[in-house]
Amino acid sequence: MASIAIPLSEHDVGAFSGHPPDDRLLVAQTFIGIAGITALVLAAVITERRQAEEDVEQIAETLQESLLPSHLPEIPGVETAVDFRAAGRGQLVGGDFYDIVEGDDESWAVVVGDVVGKGAAAAAATGLARYTLRAAAARERSPSRILELLNTALLKQSPDQLCTVAYARLELDSANGARVTLAIGGHPLPLVLRADGRVEPLGQPGTLLGMLATPALRDYPAHLSPGDALVLYTDGLTDAYAPERIVQSAELAAALRTCAGGSAREIKSGLEDAVLQSGTTEFRDDIIVLVLRLPERSADPAKT
Repeated sequence: MASIAIPLSEHDVGAFSGHPPDDRLLVAQTFIGIAGITALVLAAVITERRQAEEDVEQIAETLQESLLPSHLPEIPGVETAVDFRAAGRGQLVGGDFYDIVEGDDESWAVVVGDVVGKGAAAAAATGLARYTLRAAAARERSPSRILELLNTALLKQSPDQLCTVAYARLELDSANGARVTLAIGGHPLPLVLRADGRVEPLGQPGTLLGMLATPALRDYPAHLSPGDALVLYTDGLTDAYAPERIVQSAELAAALRTCAGGSAREIKSGLEDAVLQSGTTEFRDDIIVLVLRLPERSADPAKT
């Protein structure tokens, strides 16, 4: 700026022309000084803003990680795979969560849920939901009853928050596969990929949690045979590109059928590859895909 303003002012050209030479140069130098100070102030403000954004993002990431398991526990005889993808730049904590908890009776609780909204309120409701489910699972066997307890907790402690949950109780039988008892609170129905490639929805739709004092919830029994895979997900998977594109249940089933015979990790990756556009990182909502697969009896034990 100085290399432009000073020569122009010296030759009586530009914004500072029409004055004696000394006055022109004095005004030009004053202008350059003010511009320099302004640039320094702007640079300081931008630096502080960037630092604040980085701090907020780091806090959000730390909080998000605290609301999810650090790792999936190993379920004997079951392959597991999970993927969590946060929407946006990560400065807002999402409400999607998942958990796998071992019961005292050797059963396993498998949970995928979604608190409506983002930010601090959603994070508080997510923490409440996850730890209420863990506490309830320690003293209740019925998935629908456990969801009723969560519904009561939400109404009392987070009355402005709504939550959807798919809760499955898994009881393993080494000879015959696994018995599943499922309850759905306003959540997308889980899917089962059978060993022969058939895809079936499991469960019956139930009431969104945190909305009614007496939600309509029920237990739904099902069975997983060796080679079957249970797939739980949040609506971020089907609504990743909404409203321009919403993945229909038939598309989801077709994508799953192409993964028949694969491991839990291969099923998860295959489903996401079929539904999500390659290279896309900006989604409308957080995404969770959780897969549990019972290996076929003929499978190599080293791989299970």
